[in-house]
Amino acid sequence: MANRYLIIHGHFYQPPRENPWILAIEPQDSAAPFENWNARINRECYAPNARSRLLTAEGEIKKLINNYQYLSFNFGPTLLSWMETADPDTYARIVEADRAAAHKRDGHGPALAQVYNHIIMPLATERDKRTQVRWGIADFKRRYGRQPEGMWLAETAVDLATLQVMAEEGLKFTVLSQGQAGAVRPLAARPVKSAGRAAAKKTAKSAPPVNEEWLDVSGGRVDPREPYRVFWGTGPKDYIDVFFYDGPVSRSIAFENLLSDGRSLLSRVEQAFGQPKEDGSPRLVNLATDGESYGHHFQFGDMALAWLFNHLEEQKGGDPIVLTNYGQYLALFPPVKEARIIDATSWSCAHGVERWRSDCGCNTGGGRGQWNQQWREPLRNGLDWLGGQLAETFEREAGRFLADPWAARDDYIQVVIADYSDEARADFIRKHQLGELDADDRRSVFKLMESQLMSLYMFTSCAWFFDDISGLEPVQNLRYALRAMELAQPYTRCDLVEGLLKYLSLIVPNETEYPGGLDIWRRLVTPDSLSGRALAAHWAAAELLEAPEVLSLFSTPNFNTGQVTRLSGEGLEVMAGSVELFDRRLGGGVTYQCLGIYSGGTHLAILVGEPEEPGVLADWTDEKVLQTALGEELSALSTLSIWDSMVRLMPLASRFVMDDLLPHSRANLLSAMVSDVYDEIKNHTRDLFHLNQHLLMMHRSSGSPLSWVERFIFRVMGEAELKRILAPAGCGKPVNMVSLANVLNKRGLVGIAKDEPTLGELSAGFFDRSFRELETSTAPKRILGEIASFIKIVKEEDFQLDLWKSQNQWYDLLNDPAFMSRLAIDEMEAMREIGDLLGFAGMKKPQLVLVPSAEGERSK
Repeated sequence: MANRYLIIHGHFYQPPRENPWILAIEPQDSAAPFENWNARINRECYAPNARSRLLTAEGEIKKLINNYQYLSFNFGPTLLSWMETADPDTYARIVEADRAAAHKRDGHGPALAQVYNHIIMPLATERDKRTQVRWGIADFKRRYGRQPEGMWLAETAVDLATLQVMAEEGLKFTVLSQGQAGAVRPLAARPVKSAGRAAAKKTAKSAPPVNEEWLDVSGGRVDPREPYRVFWGTGPKDYIDVFFYDGPVSRSIAFENLLSDGRSLLSRVEQAFGQPKEDGSPRLVNLATDGESYGHHFQFGDMALAWLFNHLEEQKGGDPIVLTNYGQYLALFPPVKEARIIDATSWSCAHGVERWRSDCGCNTGGGRGQWNQQWREPLRNGLDWLGGQLAETFEREAGRFLADPWAARDDYIQVVIADYSDEARADFIRKHQLGELDADDRRSVFKLMESQLMSLYMFTSCAWFFDDISGLEPVQNLRYALRAMELAQPYTRCDLVEGLLKYLSLIVPNETEYPGGLDIWRRLVTPDSLSGRALAAHWAAAELLEAPEVLSLFSTPNFNTGQVTRLSGEGLEVMAGSVELFDRRLGGGVTYQCLGIYSGGTHLAILVGEPEEPGVLADWTDEKVLQTALGEELSALSTLSIWDSMVRLMPLASRFVMDDLLPHSRANLLSAMVSDVYDEIKNHTRDLFHLNQHLLMMHRSSGSPLSWVERFIFRVMGEAELKRILAPAGCGKPVNMVSLANVLNKRGLVGIAKDEPTLGELSAGFFDRSFRELETSTAPKRILGEIASFIKIVKEEDFQLDLWKSQNQWYDLLNDPAFMSRLAIDEMEAMREIGDLLGFAGMKKPQLVLVPSAEGERSK
């Protein structure tokens, strides 16, 4: 049996970022050029690790490696929920990596579960601890199809109560930092009942001689090269096993650029094994870092891992290093020592868990070291108070409908991970209801359940990790708090918002733009609250301006359009209509009546009310009735008087203007509004170009710098020509490569403007369609030729395009036996040529292979 074992664990996590009213992540400017931080880090880290490049000495791609098959890893459930939709390919490779690795490692997969939404467990209530563990396990089982063996704790923050909950829920181990160990001793030294003495001695047969004294290992002095058992009682199951990761090497990975070279990483791992143990027992190097180290924090860090994993897989003879995971290692080598942990400690706060409740001094350097974090304590106290109020309300009110409200909350994860399907919601009610519930009762139940979900989300750890309450993370937690209060307020006995604001009023932000914590609440949190009327206003804007893009971001609610009546006049549009907002989380819908008026530019105004309110909206299904009700000829000049008529007709309605829409919806709406203008500009530009192209091209050939006007003309025309040339690819028809070369060359439309963003976007679509068509094409020669020609032209004209996805698609086809078996010799040569152009190490020249055909004849 080998003597040296290696585990590298990656904690892959991002906090939940969805707008709690629409279940979608809004664009985040700080993540540019990506739409949000999940998308950015996914492209820089999570996706590359699923297809990491192993390079030759010449820098060509030798092969792609799924690092997740060799890592130990955990992914935050909320991150995987996003990835499952946003990047299903990477998601599938993560799940498949666990299955494939388990097959090689005695049934032990590398994936660990995680406490559901990354709360600091020592600061959580007992009920919240248990819910976080149960939800983490349920989410894991749904994704990986097996029971998790271990669980990752947020920030490795731990106390004995947390470990006890984990063990009681069937988990076998967790991973902590060396600094969280207090003392150790041999298991043989542990006093046990006589019935268990023999078993204890058998487990610890290779332990040192019995020594009743504990060895103090605080300050990071515990030996991380073996697992330990942590007890909290004397019962036969009152324990869980713990791995303390190697701190110095892990820090070198996370902070010291050790990932710049795979060989350096290997050398550091070799050193960490140290000298062989006197008893000859195995040595384990187990490392743990944020998974984002491998690509996001350190560009190409995933490639250092890929090199290391490939090297260890190919090593022969000597004293090999065996890659393993925690579950397999624990099965092979159970602990022979027990440990005491230091309660209320973590891996990222030298003061225990104070980073998440006080100004302990731990920070990320915001304000050049001049900022303080005194805001953390009142934020923690305020949310603790709110959490208590919400829990009290939940227990009392849900107890009217459910046999055991807290058991129901633990089980509610089954509804969440089923994406609130009708079947999951119905099963949940049948299982937990206290007597037969009507529709209103069921809606109350789901409101209370969603309020509890939001109450857990508002404790997500990232809100306290960074340096100011004005940051994305604290604001996001406060948005969850606001949503939790909105859902629960009808059932509470006090004003929840007023209570929370008392704590926020004690906060002085570091960002001087916000004088106090109440300014954060009023300017960054409450504007995002979306009442039913505000949601209906978004629908009305989309209908009025015929711009469905306004609703493109919304995951929920569903907008079920009712009757819509439109009137048009000179420079004026009016719309009257009804919409049902169906929220799948709560079940059922609410109908709203809307009146909207648009008079050009950003002059948009909308009234939203409910059917039972005063007004004659129900009669406005006829254009003539609506026209009579408004009492004016429609024109831009009559806008104000028409608006006054609308307000009189709906006196209790809520009023909305352009600025009341979500920023993303507003941006989409503005884009839709100017699209006609842009099309007109393009038409004029096209006409001007064709009339004056000889003059423009002559100026270009003179070598004089292009003015911004000329660049604009060439860019607009170049985009139009590219779309025209590449359009046939979308229909499975040939692309004219001569025309493509002409438009991209240094004297062509795009070549002159050097418009790489436009080319990048259009070429990505071309490659994606072409590779997908190849998968099923019975005549792939043309498609292969077009792909090769396209890449050649782009390279010859020195355009810098992101070919990462195209490399992946080519590599998948290359390793698909069914596809490759269909290729003729010349088609295989075309595949080889594409591989060369994409930067892969050269394939061998295809050879003629004779195989029996179905008819018994020979074929190639």
